[in-house]
Order: sequence, then C-alpha cells, then structure tokens
Amino acid sequence: MAKKNSKLLLAVDVTMDEARMALAQRAGARWRAIWSEATPLESQGEKAVERKEALRAALVRAKERCGRTTPLVYAALPKDIVFMRMVDAPKVRRRRDLRGILQLRAAQEIPYFSEQDVHWDYEVLPGYESDAALRVVISAVRRDALERYLEDFAAVGLKPAVVDIRLLALTRWFLDQRRESEAKDLAIVDSGGSHTSILFVENGRIRHFGQAPISAGDIRRNASAAPYRFVLEFQTALDSFQESEGEGAAGLASPSEAIFCGRTDIPDLLGPMLEERIGTRARRLIDCVDVDGGAGLFGDESAPADCHILEGLFWRALSPNDAACTNFVRPVKGKSRLSRAFAWATNAWLLLGLALAMAAILFVGGRELSAYRQSELQRAYDEIKALAPDLARMEATLQTLNAYSKERFSWLEILAELDRIQPSGMELRALNMEKNGRGSLQGVQTAKSPIQIIENFNTQLNESPYFENAVLGTTRRGKDNASFSITFQLQKRP
Repeated sequence: MAKKNSKLLLAVDVTMDEARMALAQRAGARWRAIWSEATPLESQGEKAVERKEALRAALVRAKERCGRTTPLVYAALPKDIVFMRMVDAPKVRRRRDLRGILQLRAAQEIPYFSEQDVHWDYEVLPGYESDAALRVVISAVRRDALERYLEDFAAVGLKPAVVDIRLLALTRWFLDQRRESEAKDLAIVDSGGSHTSILFVENGRIRHFGQAPISAGDIRRNASAAPYRFVLEFQTALDSFQESEGEGAAGLASPSEAIFCGRTDIPDLLGPMLEERIGTRARRLIDCVDVDGGAGLFGDESAPADCHILEGLFWRALSPNDAACTNFVRPVKGKSRLSRAFAWATNAWLLLGLALAMAAILFVGGRELSAYRQSELQRAYDEIKALAPDLARMEATLQTLNAYSKERFSWLEILAELDRIQPSGMELRALNMEKNGRGSLQGVQTAKSPIQIIENFNTQLNESPYFENAVLGTTRRGKDNASFSITFQLQKRP
C-alpha cells in the first residue's frame, strides 16, 4: 500500500451505471489531475459479470497509468449500503479514547452491531468547536458488502488506503468550496440505485442524514407520480430531523435549496412540486460550484462528467489530519486503556453471568431431571401392572411349549411343518395345543373345489412325521370357499 505522502493519488467513484476515476500528481500542497476516465457499467442484475469485467479493466488502465509508482487509492462507498448516525460525544484529548467511547454508542445505535459482522468508523464534524460536546458521525457497513466492493481492487493488485462515504466526502468538499453566505440552510440529495440520500445542512453545518426508499430509476420510470412521492419522503426526513432535535430546539424549518448531485434531469422532474409544497428550490450541484472550485485540479477539457465526488476525495486527501475523514479500512493501532478496560469488564461480566447461568441450569435441571425420572418410573410401573394378566397367560403358554419341547417336537418345528404343507389359498385362523399332545386347528380354504383341497391337507398331516390321527371335522361350504376344523395328535420325539 502506498504511504500518505505518495506522489500519485487515484480517486475511484463507482456508481450504479458508471465508474469514474482520476489520477492526480502532487504539486506542492495541491493535486493536479494527469488522467481521468468515466467507464459505463452494466446493472448489477443479469449482466453482473460484464459489469465486473468492465470495472476491473478500468482499474487495470488506471494502474498502468501509474507506471512503477504505487498510487495512494481513495474510494467512496455509496450511501445506500452505509448506516450513518449523528451523535454527541465528550471532548477528549486522545483519539483512541474517543473511539473507545464511541464503540459503546455504536453498539447502541447500529442495528445488530457486532464487530465480526460490520466495519465501523467515525468522523468529527467541523463547526461545533464552541459547543460543549463534539458532533460525530458514526458509520457502519456490513463486512460482506465491503469485501464485495474491495474484491475488484484486489483482483488487479490495488488496495485502497481510504474507503470513504460518497455523500459525506462530497458534502464536506462542497461546503468548503461555497462562500459562507451561500452555505446556510440547504439539503444535499444523491439519488442512487436503490435509495435517495438526503443530508441536511443548517448554518453551514451538517446536521442530519435521511434516506428515502426511492431510487433514480423509480423517479424516471414514473415521472408523473414520483414528484409527489419524493416530496413526501423529503418532508418525512425533515420531520425526523426536527424530532431528533427535541422539544424547544430551533430545528430547520425548510431548507432554501436542495442540491442534487450529478449531471441529472431529476431536479427538472422534482423541482416544481418540491418548491410548491415545501418552498425548497431544486438545483444541480454542477450549477452551484465551479469544477474543483477554481483549485486547478482538472483542466478545462480533462474533467470527467460528475467529477465532484472525485474532487471530494482529493480534498479529503489534502487534510493534514488522517483522522479527519471516515475510513472503513483504517488500521487499528491498538486499543486504548478505556477500550481495554471496557473489554475486560465486559468479559468479566460475561464470565460471571455464564457461571451463574450454569449454576442455575444445574440446580433447576437437577430438580427437573429428578422429577422426570420419578415420573418415567411411575409410568413404566403402571404400564407393567396393566400387562400383568397378559404376562400370566404368556407364561402359561411358554410352560406348555416347554413341555412339548421336552417330549415332542418343538413348537417352532411344528409351525414350520404346517407352513410347508399348507396349500395355496388356505388361511389358518386358530391353532390350539394341549399338554397331553392333542391339538386342533381351524381355517378357511378359498378355491373352486375347497373340500377336495382340505381333504388332501388332512392326508398330508397324517403322513407328516410331526402329526398323527389327524381327523377332518365339520366343514361349511361357501360360494368360493369352505371353513373347516381338524383335530390331531402330536408325535413324540423318536
């Protein structure tokens, strides 16, 4: 990565439909652009692959322009993927102590805050030096979103030193370029691919961030209804700002101007109703300030369209204080004593809470387990008690079968023999055996000539080595079947 005093600075602004880049060379205390380019990009949907290839090709061209020199890379995230919140913070001397304090606020303000899931940073806003507290912007972006943004840079061997926020960098630069009398009460509007960001400025100071769920595409696709919807969203953001100031505070009544970023037709679509309903005049940013504010960054013909975000990044790079801008890839040099104390206290309370929770679980769980075991034992006893008559009958049957096994063939052998000689279509419905070796069976034979099949079965019983004296009893003929009963005597073992 290039150092802060690098002689080359590459500014990159990737939007929904374009990638704008400018390479500048340090000239004393200023930057002078030596190359710039705007590359059209496909949408993120079906042509995401083509978009990625075009963006990486543009980054390769920018890198080739640098030759052997590694440039300092400044990039800007769109506001619609960044969470931003303005808070007050106590005035402290050390930045690390301030970060430790703001880490607590970040955990309170940022939804589902976790340092494993988000990158966060802060920026102290100017204009509040005389106040009792600092005015700070806390910003956060999901790690997966930031990694997706950075993977195109990494693919071509570039590593941004600063990843700023598009709207914040632009507004800070814009307010610095305008005369103090012109930067009073206004709104900066940036319509992106999924949302429209609105930043309110009061008396030349950044006061509030708003976000409306209406994109530039929504506005252009429905030009008749979009102005009314935008005015409602604008008024909602303004009301939110006034509510955040609390009762008794002199909130921003209505900004005199709404400054729209980029070379866009959106002010023409929204301006009439915005001025009629709220009294705010819509203007394009390019009509409000000269290219690079007369600083000589771009020549007359080298400035790309919508270059103001790039100018904001160059303006950020001129700051002597590295902590003056938001940077989601800022290296953390170590925790302050306040941060370490907070981490130690947090871990101690977590361990204590975990120990108490485990003790409670063991105590309550032990009682519940004991009650559960007692309940299960009682249930098992009741089930066994209900089965007592059946168990007695089963025991008597087993004793009878054991008696057969001692003197005669085992009952398993008898059942196997019956299965062998049983004809097709015969269903045996009952089999009775007594201790003296007598037995009987009942069944039904289904066939066209069932009586003949039953008689043949009785003959096979007499021929079997397991049975003797088989006698066919009563038979009852049905339409296609006949029921029967047979008595027999079991053979003794040889």
